[in-house]
Amino acid sequence: RRRARARRARERTNERMATRANVDDGAREANALRTFLRDAKEAFARDPGACDVSVGNEACDLDSVACAVATARAASAKRGRDDGERETRAVPIVSCAREELKLRPDVVLALANAGVELGDLTCAEDVAAAATKATPRSVTLVDHNALSARSFPDAWQARVVRVIDHHEDSGMYAERADRVIELIG
Repeated sequence: RRRARARRARERTNERMATRANVDDGAREANALRTFLRDAKEAFARDPGACDVSVGNEACDLDSVACAVATARAASAKRGRDDGERETRAVPIVSCAREELKLRPDVVLALANAGVELGDLTCAEDVAAAATKATPRSVTLVDHNALSARSFPDAWQARVVRVIDHHEDSGMYAERADRVIELIG
């Protein structure tokens, strides 16, 4: 009986330690994501010409925001292993105003669960503020396949190098961009 009780006590202790470790890992990852987003926003404000941007669609729905953040984060992680690209920053762009994003409770909740505040994101007003400085080095479109002239400077059109989407193909950028367009639904 003593051995069984001691074994159960060890198992409970191990479970508590594992839970704490998972919570610590989650908090660490949330902090890393928030730091990435803040640093990206600051880099874009400072010099958009030194940035590769991932632009979500104007609806700013959850898949658009998540894809913009994920593609920029993946590019940044890859770049950390590539010596020649360290001066360029990967930046996710949310294609609506921060105030409009508040009308998307699913997005706000997902970001909050990931430890991200709306102020950490690079949004439409940040693009407008930086429009006179420089054009990004490259533009990746996610969750849409045509950059909106209403929201982005014309010069950005020539910088589109990649399109990742699941909507009907507009046919834009076919000559110069890597395109993955797979209809869903």
